[in-house]
Amino acid sequence: MYTEKSSQPGFHAVSSMLMFGEQQQESNITRFIIASNRLPITFERNVDYDPSKPDSGEKWHFKESSGGLIAGVKGITIPYTWIGWLGQGSGSLSDEEKIELTKAVKQKFGYTPVFIPDDIANLYYNVFSNQVLWPISHYLQFTQSAQNGTSWDAYCQANRAFADAISAVYEEGDAVWVHDYQLYMVPHYLRQQSSTVPIGFFLHIPFPSSELFRTLPQRYQLIDSLLDCNLVGFHTHDYRQHFVSTAQRIILDARAEGESIISRGRQTSCQAVPIGIDPTVWNAHLENPTVQKLIEKLKHDFAGVKLVIGCDRVDYTKGLPLKIKIIDQLLTTHKELHGKFVLFQIGIPSRMDVKEYQELTDELHKLIGEVNGKFGTIDWTPIHYIGRPVKQDELAAYYAVSDACLVTSVRDGMNLVALEYVCCQKDHHGALVLSEFAGARFLLSGSYTINPFDIENSAETLNLALSEVGKKASEKHLNNYKIVTLTNTAEEWGLRFAQLLLDSIKDSFFHLNETDKLGKDELIRAFRNCDGPRIFFLDYDGTLTKIVNDPMKAKPTQQIKNILRNLASLPRTTVFIVSGRDRRTLDEWFGDLPIGLVGEHGMCVKYCTRKSDDVSEGQSPFEKGAKEVHEVTDDMYEPIKLISDDEVTKTDWEPLIDVIDLSWMDTIKQIVQDYHTHTPGSLVEEKPTSVAFHFRNSDPTFGEKQAIELKSILIGKAASMPIEVMTGHFVVEVRMKGVNKGAMLRKILHRYSSEHTGDSKPFVITPVLSTQSHLSSETPPLGGRTNSSQNMGPLIDSLDEMMVPSDIPPTLDGVHPPTSPTGRVIRTSSSGDFLHKSLSFANQLEDLHPFIFCAGDDVTDEDMFHVVGQIPQSLTIHIGTQSSQAKKNLLSPYKLLLSLANLIHNLAGSSSNLLDMNQARNVTQETHSPTPDSVFIAPQPITVDRK
Repeated sequence: MYTEKSSQPGFHAVSSMLMFGEQQQESNITRFIIASNRLPITFERNVDYDPSKPDSGEKWHFKESSGGLIAGVKGITIPYTWIGWLGQGSGSLSDEEKIELTKAVKQKFGYTPVFIPDDIANLYYNVFSNQVLWPISHYLQFTQSAQNGTSWDAYCQANRAFADAISAVYEEGDAVWVHDYQLYMVPHYLRQQSSTVPIGFFLHIPFPSSELFRTLPQRYQLIDSLLDCNLVGFHTHDYRQHFVSTAQRIILDARAEGESIISRGRQTSCQAVPIGIDPTVWNAHLENPTVQKLIEKLKHDFAGVKLVIGCDRVDYTKGLPLKIKIIDQLLTTHKELHGKFVLFQIGIPSRMDVKEYQELTDELHKLIGEVNGKFGTIDWTPIHYIGRPVKQDELAAYYAVSDACLVTSVRDGMNLVALEYVCCQKDHHGALVLSEFAGARFLLSGSYTINPFDIENSAETLNLALSEVGKKASEKHLNNYKIVTLTNTAEEWGLRFAQLLLDSIKDSFFHLNETDKLGKDELIRAFRNCDGPRIFFLDYDGTLTKIVNDPMKAKPTQQIKNILRNLASLPRTTVFIVSGRDRRTLDEWFGDLPIGLVGEHGMCVKYCTRKSDDVSEGQSPFEKGAKEVHEVTDDMYEPIKLISDDEVTKTDWEPLIDVIDLSWMDTIKQIVQDYHTHTPGSLVEEKPTSVAFHFRNSDPTFGEKQAIELKSILIGKAASMPIEVMTGHFVVEVRMKGVNKGAMLRKILHRYSSEHTGDSKPFVITPVLSTQSHLSSETPPLGGRTNSSQNMGPLIDSLDEMMVPSDIPPTLDGVHPPTSPTGRVIRTSSSGDFLHKSLSFANQLEDLHPFIFCAGDDVTDEDMFHVVGQIPQSLTIHIGTQSSQAKKNLLSPYKLLLSLANLIHNLAGSSSNLLDMNQARNVTQETHSPTPDSVFIAPQPITVDRK
């Protein structure tokens, strides 16, 4: 059912109902936009049409199609419209005819046709879709000649055309439902245009094992596009599991979490939603008097004969040659069936212009002739073959009179023939002999399951099924019949998918409720409102850049370095990279920038200070009053160069603590090295004060198993050694106890406080455990981030030996130390001091009126969030979707770079010589108007790619 809703459709013209933070509203779906390769109609030109003759009829003739997808969609109570291709030849129409045809289709059906040039359509559909994706999904080798850049480009071009057509009709409240392998890339192009459009995808064919799918050169792009969906549906749990396994092996940051995959800040629900048929259609056929007459005729013609029905497209996935060989074996072994058995096989021609299909047809005809010649007589032909499509009502009659249905697919997404046969066996209760490689096997538990490659056993199973018709086969049938006609109809499938999509939209877009998304103007406002120093603490891997397989390939792009340089050039602004990387790498990558560096998860620091905070005169590269930045490009942020090398002073590397105990290092190295030896693809990273076991390039399942074992052993060693065991992005790391990013940030902030207050007290670190130490009672997921807020409770309760009685006197300012539920004073993990001292320290900093910005993505960054979060004028940003102590959230490194670029653009663009921000604040703050997130379109960049 189609409804007109707006005269100005499109992503650019609406604001989505599914938003974050203050924009968030209750989600709802008011209309589905269905996208499939073909529209559920066919068209042809009326050759008798003459515009001068009113009685010549309409210019175009249409015929509606049928099928499981169409039945499922029609069962949905939500209004829908349909986007699809009209088939080969439609792309060669003139522009005028395309407009006429589009108008006719929309007026008659409410659908929107997609026109693809015929040459592109041939490469998109016949070549890449059917000679590459189709065979590999059915565990067959794809045609190597079809696997080339030309066919892939055509496939992408066609998918982009579908996405553009969807964008043109999209309206507020719509959800997009994309269907099948021909449109794998549509979610990617949709997501480029809108970050909030709800997208569901259903795959109607099998999804192969990861070993097979990974042979595709385009594997990354295809999987990454599907992860742009809110929901991906499959026929069976096997297909779903294959997809999850493939995603984890191809997409580096993808990890399974419950029924979903989490990747680059988005949650994609993966569900098994087996499709069904519309039983009312088949029941109506059976009640048709014409069909009843045909049924009676067939019963008369085949009286006393065991009739087996087969109905398949002539496709190499259907196992038709195997089916004929099974019949050959059956008749060879069971001579009592001679003259009393008939296979009635319907072979629907398919892709007859393809050489392989022509050869398959020839082989099939040859095998059938051999069986009929070997066993047939003058009055008995064992195999009756029809090589053409059969009308549905006629097929219903064949189904109804057959004693069994034989399905021998070598790989099949579902196989609706099996469901149709069960539906039409309401009275006869025949047997369903079903290949174990058909998706329907998992749905129809009352079938006789065969392995069609095992010819002898398959023949015996078929004979058993025929012998049990009317007996045990009847019980099996009744179980299948209930599933097909009641619990798994096409209508139920459509409604179930719609509900799952609605649920996934809530889970995906409201997954961030625990930490609000950072508003686009929030950072700018906080920066402008600051009267004191502005300090940025930025993690690197996973925060400023994506996680990559080879850690040394994460070298910052010039674009990232330009943003960091420009940020550090702003008045009273200091920038620190706070990383787990060693000091040599940090010097090599960032040593030429006017920023501070913190290495080895807080073990060492290198300061960078300005000799003067005056802003040098110089022309800004930005236009005054420029509009908001929507994309970070390579040439947009050239260095401002407001700070020359002689204007900054850099210190040597300074340790967090003066006394370093590394007596444990050799023992731990040996343990880690042993696991590295037995874990292919793993990597050992040795740092001056820590050692790390990386398993991101290992098999995901085996790598995580090894990492869990390693962590357990290391935790045991930690009981007698001054070490902590950390888990992060595919890494287990051992470091000195008490050394963490939070402790280093306290040291840095203590220095700022001392410089401004004259307090010369030395900064002392007491080595205690971090908030993410091995004492947490819950083992965090090794392949991803830890839910720190959930782990802190068990951690605090287990630190009794590190706490003091709660009756200690208050501090000089009258503040009592906070206590745990057990009545103990809580000692903060990051600072090695009591929490009330942290609060006093925060009060000292407050006198400086600083603004502290802290961003990180990993478990090791929670210590920074813990420290910075105590400072009133601060923003802590978690990159990703996991729970965190951070106040705000951004989905990806690209989003953080975009926020920083917008900050620089806004401030530098407000004056040609970068006026002091206190002055510029009053000029521009009131004129800044926030823009709804739904129209904040950020096309995918090239170098800072969220992938």
